[in-house]
Amino acid sequence: MRRLLLSLAVGLAGAGLVHIAVVFLIPSAAPASAWSRIREVSEPFQLRRLDNSGIVYDADPLFKVAACRFDLRRGPLRIRATGNVPFWSVAIMDAQGRTSWSINDRNGTDDDLDLMVVNRLQEIEIRRETPPGLASTVFALFNDDEGIAILRIFHPDDSYAPVSDNFLKSVSCEPF
Repeated sequence: MRRLLLSLAVGLAGAGLVHIAVVFLIPSAAPASAWSRIREVSEPFQLRRLDNSGIVYDADPLFKVAACRFDLRRGPLRIRATGNVPFWSVAIMDAQGRTSWSINDRNGTDDDLDLMVVNRLQEIEIRRETPPGLASTVFALFNDDEGIAILRIFHPDDSYAPVSDNFLKSVSCEPF
């Protein structure tokens, strides 16, 4: 009876260790993350379309999606776009894929997109001297140096293609 209990305990402990090892190995064995795929195909401050690109596997077909990778060591990111799309949203994500900040046209200052992503020091410097033209700019505080801004535009059907495409063509993703 003792041997049976000892065998069960050793078996359960071994199964537990194997389970823990598998959990820790999943990130290295999983396919590349969206961050790493975007990083491979784009430079910082370059807008990259993601819908129908194969970079993001589970993109919603009702949205046009674009990404702008940024590096705050090169300066704050300023994203601007104009147009009258039914809905737009921007999510600021870190290298681990966590959304740290987001905005959409419902809670922005107007229908146009005018967003600046800054770290704490850059925010202090900009607000100290507030350059002209930043009155309606929304500031997003970001704690890391590198990240991705994901822009999503609602595109309910193909009749919206000219509106969506014009909005995407108007997007500027550049250092300030």
